[in-house]
Amino acid sequence: GPEHERLMSWAGDWTVKLRMRMAPDAPWDETAGTAKWSKTLGGRYIVQRLASKMNMGGMEMQFDGLEIFGFNNATQEYEAWWFDSMTTTGMYTHGKEVNGVIELRGLIKDPMSPEGRPALFTLRTVDENHCFSEGYDTIPPYGEIKVMELEYTRILP
Repeated sequence: GPEHERLMSWAGDWTVKLRMRMAPDAPWDETAGTAKWSKTLGGRYIVQRLASKMNMGGMEMQFDGLEIFGFNNATQEYEAWWFDSMTTTGMYTHGKEVNGVIELRGLIKDPMSPEGRPALFTLRTVDENHCFSEGYDTIPPYGEIKVMELEYTRILP
């Protein structure tokens, strides 16, 4: 359906401007990277492979991410599974499109919160060659704060 068509429109190679921070008063760490979105399983899912660098305490480290993204016709929700090279915990998120923005909610589980804490990830298509994503984490005592922005630009042939 149209939801799968929307996801498949992201297939291709992209540059990524990535901004991250760990608290609302922390400075943004900015870096660049690449993403490759590939159709899989007959266009039912799209897989993102993200490659970038991260500043970890003044040391630059390679950061790789893998996301499997789809639309569940039974629940009428988008679903995504995220894995990366900095953690050993995958994350499942799901949600709906609201005013042109896909909103995915899930739980971040890590040593600080093994039971999980709420997270929100959004993705919107700006135009056929630009997408924008934001990530929000629930960090005590601040509550939900924006911790991540990704600006995607398609690499044209």
